[in-house]
Amino acid sequence: MLKNITQTNTGAEKSQPQFNKKIWSKHFLIAIGIVVILGLISLFTGVYDIRGQEDGMEMFFITRVPRTIALMLTGAAMSMAGLVTQLITQNRLVEPTTTGTIEWAGLGLLFVYLIFPAPSLVLRMTGAIIFSFVGTMIFFLFLRKVKLRSSLIVPIIGMMLGAVISAISTFLGLVFNMTQNIETWFVGSFAPVQAGRYEYLWLIVS
Repeated sequence: MLKNITQTNTGAEKSQPQFNKKIWSKHFLIAIGIVVILGLISLFTGVYDIRGQEDGMEMFFITRVPRTIALMLTGAAMSMAGLVTQLITQNRLVEPTTTGTIEWAGLGLLFVYLIFPAPSLVLRMTGAIIFSFVGTMIFFLFLRKVKLRSSLIVPIIGMMLGAVISAISTFLGLVFNMTQNIETWFVGSFAPVQAGRYEYLWLIVS
Protein backbone atom coordinates (compact mmCIF):
# COMPACT_ATOMS: atom_id res chain seq x y z
CA MET A 1 0.00 0.00 0.00
CA LEU A 2 2.73 2.45 1.03
CA LYS A 3 4.72 1.46 -2.05
CA ASN A 4 1.79 2.25 -4.36
CA ILE A 5 1.29 5.66 -2.75
CA THR A 6 5.00 6.43 -3.14
CA GLN A 7 4.91 5.45 -6.80
CA THR A 8 1.82 7.58 -7.38
CA ASN A 9 3.46 10.63 -5.79
CA THR A 10 6.60 10.07 -7.79
CA GLY A 11 4.60 9.84 -11.02
CA ALA A 12 2.73 13.05 -10.19
CA GLU A 13 6.01 14.86 -9.51
CA LYS A 14 7.41 13.69 -12.82
CA SER A 15 4.32 14.68 -14.81
CA GLN A 16 4.09 18.19 -13.32
CA PRO A 17 7.37 19.49 -14.79
CA GLN A 18 6.42 17.98 -18.16
CA PHE A 19 3.07 19.76 -18.00
CA ASN A 20 4.79 23.06 -17.21
CA LYS A 21 7.20 22.52 -20.08
CA LYS A 22 4.28 22.00 -22.46
CA ILE A 23 2.67 25.29 -21.36
CA TRP A 24 5.84 27.41 -21.41
CA SER A 25 6.85 26.37 -24.88
CA LYS A 26 8.61 28.53 -27.44
CA HIS A 27 5.38 29.22 -29.34
CA PHE A 28 3.57 30.24 -26.15
CA LEU A 29 6.32 32.70 -25.22
CA ILE A 30 6.30 34.13 -28.74
CA ALA A 31 2.52 34.58 -28.53
CA ILE A 32 2.87 36.42 -25.20
CA GLY A 33 5.52 38.67 -26.72
CA ILE A 34 3.29 39.47 -29.70
CA VAL A 35 0.35 40.31 -27.40
CA VAL A 36 2.55 42.64 -25.32
CA ILE A 37 3.85 44.40 -28.44
CA LEU A 38 0.34 44.83 -29.86
CA GLY A 39 -0.84 46.14 -26.49
CA LEU A 40 1.90 48.79 -26.48
CA ILE A 41 1.01 49.77 -30.04
CA SER A 42 -2.64 50.12 -29.01
CA LEU A 43 -1.70 52.33 -26.05
CA PHE A 44 0.08 54.83 -28.29
CA THR A 45 -2.37 54.74 -31.21
CA GLY A 46 -5.17 57.27 -31.44
CA VAL A 47 -6.31 60.58 -32.85
CA TYR A 48 -5.79 62.56 -29.65
CA ASP A 49 -2.23 63.80 -29.17
CA ILE A 50 -1.46 62.71 -25.62
CA ARG A 51 2.11 64.04 -25.73
CA GLY A 52 1.29 67.50 -27.05
CA GLN A 53 -1.60 68.34 -24.73
CA GLU A 54 -1.64 69.29 -21.06
CA ASP A 55 -4.26 66.67 -20.20
CA GLY A 56 -2.51 64.04 -22.29
CA MET A 57 -1.78 61.65 -19.42
CA GLU A 58 -5.32 62.00 -18.10
CA MET A 59 -6.75 61.12 -21.52
CA PHE A 60 -4.26 58.26 -21.73
CA PHE A 61 -5.77 56.58 -18.67
CA ILE A 62 -9.34 57.50 -19.61
CA THR A 63 -9.31 56.17 -23.18
CA ARG A 64 -6.16 54.33 -24.23
CA VAL A 65 -5.69 52.04 -21.21
CA PRO A 66 -9.38 50.97 -20.99
CA ARG A 67 -9.49 50.34 -24.73
CA THR A 68 -6.41 48.12 -24.64
CA ILE A 69 -7.64 46.19 -21.59
CA ALA A 70 -11.07 45.74 -23.21
CA LEU A 71 -9.43 44.40 -26.37
CA MET A 72 -7.37 41.85 -24.45
CA LEU A 73 -10.25 40.71 -22.24
CA THR A 74 -12.60 40.38 -25.21
CA GLY A 75 -10.03 38.39 -27.17
CA ALA A 76 -9.50 36.06 -24.21
CA ALA A 77 -13.26 35.57 -23.80
CA MET A 78 -13.73 34.79 -27.50
CA SER A 79 -10.89 32.27 -27.52
CA MET A 80 -12.18 30.54 -24.39
CA ALA A 81 -15.71 30.43 -25.80
CA GLY A 82 -14.42 28.84 -28.98
CA LEU A 83 -12.35 26.31 -27.06
CA VAL A 84 -15.27 25.31 -24.82
CA THR A 85 -17.59 24.96 -27.81
CA GLN A 86 -15.08 22.78 -29.65
CA LEU A 87 -14.57 20.57 -26.60
CA ILE A 88 -18.32 20.11 -26.11
CA THR A 89 -19.02 19.27 -29.75
CA GLN A 90 -15.70 17.46 -30.33
CA ASN A 91 -15.40 19.40 -33.58
CA ARG A 92 -12.61 21.81 -34.53
CA LEU A 93 -14.78 23.64 -37.06
CA VAL A 94 -17.25 24.87 -34.44
CA GLU A 95 -17.04 28.31 -32.81
CA PRO A 96 -19.57 30.94 -31.70
CA THR A 97 -19.70 32.44 -35.19
CA THR A 98 -20.65 29.08 -36.72
CA THR A 99 -23.23 28.10 -34.09
CA GLY A 100 -25.52 31.13 -34.42
CA THR A 101 -24.45 32.58 -31.07
CA ILE A 102 -23.63 35.98 -32.56
CA GLU A 103 -27.03 36.19 -34.25
CA TRP A 104 -28.80 35.25 -31.01
CA ALA A 105 -26.90 38.02 -29.22
CA GLY A 106 -28.14 40.50 -31.83
CA LEU A 107 -31.71 39.31 -31.31
CA GLY A 108 -31.27 39.80 -27.56
CA LEU A 109 -30.05 43.36 -28.10
CA LEU A 110 -33.04 44.04 -30.32
CA PHE A 111 -35.50 42.81 -27.69
CA VAL A 112 -33.79 44.92 -25.02
CA TYR A 113 -34.15 48.03 -27.20
CA LEU A 114 -37.81 47.21 -27.82
CA ILE A 115 -38.63 46.68 -24.14
CA PHE A 116 -36.48 49.50 -22.73
CA PRO A 117 -36.37 52.67 -24.89
CA ALA A 118 -33.02 53.81 -23.46
CA PRO A 119 -31.33 50.70 -22.03
CA SER A 120 -28.19 50.95 -19.97
CA LEU A 121 -25.01 49.07 -20.80
CA VAL A 122 -25.79 46.43 -18.16
CA LEU A 123 -29.24 45.76 -19.65
CA ARG A 124 -27.81 45.41 -23.16
CA MET A 125 -25.08 43.05 -22.01
CA THR A 126 -27.54 40.99 -19.94
CA GLY A 127 -29.97 40.65 -22.84
CA ALA A 128 -27.24 39.61 -25.25
CA ILE A 129 -25.79 37.06 -22.79
CA ILE A 130 -29.17 35.48 -22.00
CA PHE A 131 -30.18 35.15 -25.65
CA SER A 132 -26.73 33.84 -26.59
CA PHE A 133 -26.96 31.15 -23.91
CA VAL A 134 -30.49 30.14 -24.94
CA GLY A 135 -29.48 30.06 -28.60
CA THR A 136 -26.45 27.89 -27.89
CA MET A 137 -28.61 25.43 -25.94
CA ILE A 138 -31.05 25.27 -28.87
CA PHE A 139 -28.10 24.53 -31.17
CA PHE A 140 -27.00 21.65 -28.94
CA LEU A 141 -30.58 20.30 -28.94
CA PHE A 142 -30.50 20.32 -32.73
CA LEU A 143 -27.27 18.32 -32.66
CA ARG A 144 -28.87 15.68 -30.42
CA LYS A 145 -31.72 15.21 -32.91
CA VAL A 146 -29.57 15.01 -36.04
CA LYS A 147 -27.42 12.07 -37.08
CA LEU A 148 -23.95 13.44 -37.70
CA ARG A 149 -22.30 11.60 -40.57
CA SER A 150 -19.61 14.22 -41.12
CA SER A 151 -17.84 16.86 -39.05
CA LEU A 152 -18.92 19.45 -41.62
CA ILE A 153 -22.59 19.02 -40.75
CA VAL A 154 -22.19 20.60 -37.29
CA PRO A 155 -21.05 24.08 -38.44
CA ILE A 156 -23.48 23.95 -41.39
CA ILE A 157 -26.39 23.43 -38.97
CA GLY A 158 -25.11 26.31 -36.85
CA MET A 159 -24.79 28.66 -39.81
CA MET A 160 -28.28 27.72 -41.05
CA LEU A 161 -29.74 28.39 -37.61
CA GLY A 162 -27.82 31.67 -37.42
CA ALA A 163 -29.16 32.71 -40.84
CA VAL A 164 -32.74 32.12 -39.66
CA ILE A 165 -32.20 34.16 -36.48
CA SER A 166 -30.46 36.90 -38.47
CA ALA A 167 -33.45 37.08 -40.82
CA ILE A 168 -35.82 37.42 -37.86
CA SER A 169 -33.64 40.17 -36.34
CA THR A 170 -33.50 42.02 -39.67
CA PHE A 171 -37.27 41.82 -40.08
CA LEU A 172 -37.95 43.10 -36.57
CA GLY A 173 -35.31 45.80 -36.99
CA LEU A 174 -36.96 47.04 -40.19
CA VAL A 175 -40.44 46.96 -38.67
CA PHE A 176 -39.45 48.88 -35.53
CA ASN A 177 -36.72 50.99 -37.19
CA MET A 178 -33.97 49.48 -35.00
CA THR A 179 -31.59 48.23 -37.68
CA GLN A 180 -29.04 51.01 -37.18
CA ASN A 181 -28.76 50.34 -33.44
CA ILE A 182 -27.99 46.66 -34.00
CA GLU A 183 -25.53 47.29 -36.84
CA THR A 184 -23.61 49.76 -34.68
CA TRP A 185 -23.00 47.06 -32.06
CA PHE A 186 -21.79 44.55 -34.65
CA VAL A 187 -19.21 46.87 -36.20
CA GLY A 188 -16.76 45.67 -33.54
CA SER A 189 -15.19 49.07 -32.90
CA PHE A 190 -13.48 49.69 -29.56
CA ALA A 191 -13.06 53.41 -30.17
CA PRO A 192 -15.95 54.43 -27.82
CA VAL A 193 -14.49 52.38 -24.94
CA GLN A 194 -13.40 54.53 -22.04
CA ALA A 195 -13.21 54.47 -18.25
CA GLY A 196 -16.58 53.56 -16.77
CA ARG A 197 -17.74 51.59 -19.83
CA TYR A 198 -15.56 48.49 -19.78
CA GLU A 199 -15.28 47.42 -16.13
CA TYR A 200 -17.90 44.68 -16.59
CA LEU A 201 -15.39 42.82 -18.76
CA TRP A 202 -13.35 42.06 -15.64
CA LEU A 203 -15.95 39.38 -14.92
CA ILE A 204 -14.14 37.35 -17.59
CA VAL A 205 -11.11 37.04 -15.31
CA SER A 206 -13.20 35.84 -12.38
